Amino acid sequence: MASALRVEITRGATIETDHPVLCAVADGNGRILVSYGDIDRPYPLRSSMKALQAMPLVASGAADALDVSDAELAIACGSHNGEPRHVALVTNWLARLGLSGDDLRCGRARPWPEAWDDLDPSFATEATRPKHNCSGKHTGFLTLARHLDADPADYLDPAAPVQQVVLASLADHFGVARVDLELAVDGCGAPVACVSARQLALGLTTLLGDEPEGARILRAIGAHPWAIAGTGRFDTRVTTALAGNGFTKIGADGCRVAVLPDLGLTIAMKALSGDRRAVDAAMFRVLTTYGALDSSDLPDLAEPEILSSAGAVVGRVHVRGLDQSEAS
Repeated sequence: MASALRVEITRGATIETDHPVLCAVADGNGRILVSYGDIDRPYPLRSSMKALQAMPLVASGAADALDVSDAELAIACGSHNGEPRHVALVTNWLARLGLSGDDLRCGRARPWPEAWDDLDPSFATEATRPKHNCSGKHTGFLTLARHLDADPADYLDPAAPVQQVVLASLADHFGVARVDLELAVDGCGAPVACVSARQLALGLTTLLGDEPEGARILRAIGAHPWAIAGTGRFDTRVTTALAGNGFTKIGADGCRVAVLPDLGLTIAMKALSGDRRAVDAAMFRVLTTYGALDSSDLPDLAEPEILSSAGAVVGRVHVRGLDQSEAS
């Protein structure tokens, strides 16, 4: 029976919310080392699978043929804030393809609210497609479309060439036949795979192996952690602290992954409540348990606090059920 992992969020001395968390930890030999909860329960992976969606961009030769930089490859794996640097990276990449923001099918968005304090108000309030947090992934799909000489207007269609390549690659990483890969539609309109934490953790181990595309993606994200998230965000802060020794990546509704090449580990995680605070706290605790980081590296993530609108501490986030001995 798998151990239970959960996150309690307290307000004062009272438990306000309780969040069960699924978690699978895999090694580079294709083994699940530790599991919490029902790791065979499928769920939509959302943006936690973006690094795997980017693998065909490299493996197909498109990245080399169309001069994709490491920063561009990183933002293809990211869920960015829509800050000016992110937007410039996406729009310049599109221009090099002979395309523009109008060719993106991810919809219009404003920058993430966490970044608004540092942005010009007129920039923060205008919604555009390049500001969408998935615009880098979509530009990667358009790059693959150019390389395949496919119609860029169809790049999200599961039956069209781009997604046929991407979905075949995902099915291979998850160890299922393409026809058996269950799909839903992500918030950005792209197909999203629905598999288990076990399958995701094991699929991510391909980034730890000898495949050159995996090594290139790891290098790109490690060199450009700002591209996968942005100012103040968990993934940018943690990936920066990992100093080239891996990355973390969020997905909507409580999804998270980590890839840790120095430790030879991958982690797939899902807060069943969909709460981002819960999955962030659980992931940071797992990272410190395995020695990827020290709690002193990012103390506010190690001891998360709940603040009032006036900035007073009114509660805390507590990770429960993590057995420290299982990581030894």
